[in-house]
Amino acid sequence: MALPFSLVLYGLAIWAELRGALTLTGGEFVYPLDDTYIHMSLARTLALHGVWGITPQEFSGSSSSPLWTLILAGLFAAAGANAYIPLVLNVIAGAALVFVVDRALSPGLHAAWRLAATSLIVFAMPLPTLVFLAMEHVLHALITLLFVFAAAAIYRGETVRGRVAIVAALAFALVGARYEGLFVVIPVCFLVWARHGLRPALVIGAAGIVPVVGYGFFALSQGGFFVPNGLLVKAVAPLLGHPPPEGFHSRSPVLPLWFLIALSAVLLFDRTDRRARFLHLSFLPAAGLHLGLAATGHLFRYEGYLIPLGVVAIATQVAVFGFHPRFYTNASRLARTLFWALIVAPFLIRGGMAALITPRACANIHGQQVRMARLVHARLDEGAVALNDIGAVAWFGAVPILDLAGLGSDDVARLRIQGRFGPEAIRPLIREHGVRLAMLYDSWFRGALPPEWTRIGEWMTPDNVVLGDARVSFYAVDPAAAERLKRAIDDFGGAESGGD
Repeated sequence: MALPFSLVLYGLAIWAELRGALTLTGGEFVYPLDDTYIHMSLARTLALHGVWGITPQEFSGSSSSPLWTLILAGLFAAAGANAYIPLVLNVIAGAALVFVVDRALSPGLHAAWRLAATSLIVFAMPLPTLVFLAMEHVLHALITLLFVFAAAAIYRGETVRGRVAIVAALAFALVGARYEGLFVVIPVCFLVWARHGLRPALVIGAAGIVPVVGYGFFALSQGGFFVPNGLLVKAVAPLLGHPPPEGFHSRSPVLPLWFLIALSAVLLFDRTDRRARFLHLSFLPAAGLHLGLAATGHLFRYEGYLIPLGVVAIATQVAVFGFHPRFYTNASRLARTLFWALIVAPFLIRGGMAALITPRACANIHGQQVRMARLVHARLDEGAVALNDIGAVAWFGAVPILDLAGLGSDDVARLRIQGRFGPEAIRPLIREHGVRLAMLYDSWFRGALPPEWTRIGEWMTPDNVVLGDARVSFYAVDPAAAERLKRAIDDFGGAESGGD
């Protein structure tokens, strides 16, 4: 009976967050991150125009999940560009994740403990929030588990030849879903190599590299970069001494992940079997690589895929051998109770924070990005707009866009990587794209904007929990058009008057 209860819990958690979000947005469903609309816009453009870009005008390497983009584009082409399709996919993927975890633990773990494990994953991942993000993260977590479970069967000595093809296919899908999938593929390849030799490990590793290389050569053929713009602007540029705009990194509590790492490491040296050892040795290096090389946070999404893997690794061993580290078996009952309270508390805090933040994040996107998109669509139907958060405007606004953050405009990304981003570099791009209006966070562009731009107003969004800045400023690129643009904004619903 653990699985039905787990699915009901999962459904209730989603319902609670949905109800909270709709209350704050006046009954209108809005995703809690602008990035969701970036994926949707990219998939729509690909489905309707055959262009890999935010708008039909140009290619842009805006997605770090080629597989998710292709899935969405296929569904948009077949069923129309419906904004609810990504949400439905994520609800299904989340239910599948709960099912897979329950089935993986069912051979040796009591139903009550399986329910506890799946509940921990639902709350601490946190699964409802990642479902509401409606991007690739839940699918990525699901494929991660399927990949590791399939590879564990090889490691245990079961039939290798037929299973290598399955594991290789899952490696391809895992990295195609998110490049962080390589953090899991790498240790699995070494484990397979140690157990069965180099050839199957090379096959699995090569399959994991194919999405990276395939996308890279495709992007180069379109005039883009070998890796997606987000990775370049957020990761590569800082290594070259050119930091990304402020606000690109938002942290979330990762203490639960550190606790899982500590427990997994302790249990690895306790009594274990081959399957549990494989799961530990897959999880620990993957978590270390992620924490060392990748980001965490921004609504809990980046590290979320590791939590199910860590919980399953620990629960698999406990199911067979119990929990018997020396420090624990020698402790009093009170000390054991305090130990588990200390372990569980960060998971509950992370889940509670997610439940509180997600509806407010929906309200933030509704009050800023969606409002900007409707302004552009209703009042500013001539020329392009310059932005730093492009998703909602691209999805709802249907106008040409110049992304001054660099995620949706390769020319800007190139300038940022080269350290040449500034007024002199921006001016020709503005002319080339026919930009009339810029809607930007001043905090992201200190000293970088052309001084001749006229600031014509600003919007403030209260109770900001997810926006790069609560204050978005409006600029007339051509001072001669400032009064007309300001009047259009005021007629729409008003920017607070402001000038420098």
